[in-house]
Amino acid sequence: MRDTSKRIKRLLREQAMLAHEKELRRALLPLAAAFEEWKWGDLGSGELSVKIHEFHQGPSRQLFNKYNNGLWMPSSPMRL
Repeated sequence: MRDTSKRIKRLLREQAMLAHEKELRRALLPLAAAFEEWKWGDLGSGELSVKIHEFHQGPSRQLFNKYNNGLWMPSSPMRL
């Protein structure tokens, strides 16, 4: 990536942020549904807590590592 221009790097970061937002939003949908169930009394607080913990340990952690540890960046210089 050393030979890649600052403009290209900025565009890659912006696109990565958008991708992260979309993936995180998709991953949060089941948790949002669980909060709705809890809100209406169809899911206990303990069960909701387990779902939150599972989300944090699974999808949330995976996406954080993917987008915050540079795994999305190309490993070799891009040729345009």
